[in-house]
Amino acid sequence: MRSTLRILLAIVILLVALGCGLLPTPGASTVTPFVPGSTSAPTEPVVPTGEPPTGVPSTQPPTSAPTTTPVQTGLCASNLGDFAVAGLADIYDDVHVLQLAVPPGWERLWAAYSVGMRPFDPLRSHFLAIYACGVSGDWIERARVNLDDVNPPDMDPATPDFIAEGSVTQVQIDPSRIWLTVDGGVGAHGGTFQLLSFDAGMALHGHVSGVGASPGVGSVSDVNGDGVNDVVLDQSDAYVFCYACGVRKVHFRVFYWDAPGYRILEARIDYFYMGQPQPMRDVVNPAVDMANAGLWKDALVKIAEARALAPSYPECNVHTLDWDYALIKLHADAMAADSVSGTYPLLSRVFYGDYAAAVDLMRPYAPGQIFDNVSSPLIVGTPAEGWQDALAGYLVESADAALGVKPDLAEAYFLRGWGRYLLNPASPQARADVHQAAALRPGDAFFAGCAAYLP
Repeated sequence: MRSTLRILLAIVILLVALGCGLLPTPGASTVTPFVPGSTSAPTEPVVPTGEPPTGVPSTQPPTSAPTTTPVQTGLCASNLGDFAVAGLADIYDDVHVLQLAVPPGWERLWAAYSVGMRPFDPLRSHFLAIYACGVSGDWIERARVNLDDVNPPDMDPATPDFIAEGSVTQVQIDPSRIWLTVDGGVGAHGGTFQLLSFDAGMALHGHVSGVGASPGVGSVSDVNGDGVNDVVLDQSDAYVFCYACGVRKVHFRVFYWDAPGYRILEARIDYFYMGQPQPMRDVVNPAVDMANAGLWKDALVKIAEARALAPSYPECNVHTLDWDYALIKLHADAMAADSVSGTYPLLSRVFYGDYAAAVDLMRPYAPGQIFDNVSSPLIVGTPAEGWQDALAGYLVESADAALGVKPDLAEAYFLRGWGRYLLNPASPQARADVHQAAALRPGDAFFAGCAAYLP
């Protein structure tokens, strides 16, 4: 009887201790309060669950929880407007916070980032950090990076000088992570873009970075129509003549999430190689050649033909075909728009590969007006004025590439001849090109008249 009473007394004491918090409840977690000047770091349990799939590259971080430090006391949800990250608001113009949508089973998280112009004396990087709200109402830092230091080694490093409020945006790519884009400004009018992710390993990773002549360098959209968002970097050349001239040469880089490899890869326009059905190779590969030669209008027609043929060859490489079509269409659509509404449509049509449409802009003028390097209406009063050498260089370079794929393209010969004439009116090659255009189009009075003007 006495032994039974002793057991019952022990159970009562244990229950009282648990209820008073003297002993930890199984499954419960505790937060060590932050003491200024303390060298010990408190810890907070990791709630996100899920491991990366097998075969994850060794560069993936461990999924164990890092040591964390509360940086502000108080009820987290009530002090978002006054959020200050470990005093960094005193260094930067301001610090802003974005509440994040999290994968199922994760704790609530916020992104904090510096805004305004970064300090230059001494030079400091803008930062991005991830915070959780601790059980006692303290902010718990999960990860922090300097934005200058998270750029992939094979991409243009983005080092933003200026970040505005709202420049950090959460996007959806792979649901097992949190994805954030950062748009920044650099220099007089340049822009930067970065894509980062926060994973179950409690680390921030940089996946894509880019720099452009203007803001709006990057965007996120489903380029190839597979239901997963991709990243588009606008790497267009805005200095075809001068930045203020408004003439650009379109160029995009596109990156997609490779789920099996657990990584971001760059999409490329690629050939069909041996092992692919020959009828498909006979259509896909000429389309790729045209795209590489800047004949985007023709390339889009050809790759659309390949897509229409693909159902007859289900064994063909659909991944490559879909990306070929998506990338060619992305470029062709942008260049088609420039060729109509651009500030100098003649050259924009050349970039698009529509040489016939470019020559059509020249047809209203007499040969003497066209081949007048001083007062040609094709140059004077246009963005090309004062940039004749640059114009000539683009004409010759573009036509060379186009003629390598379509050697009978009369309009390309004519435009190359005009470009060579702009560089040197005495050039025999300029005359040879114009005469070749006339020979290839024997019934074309415009070409014939220009050839007669340049004997």
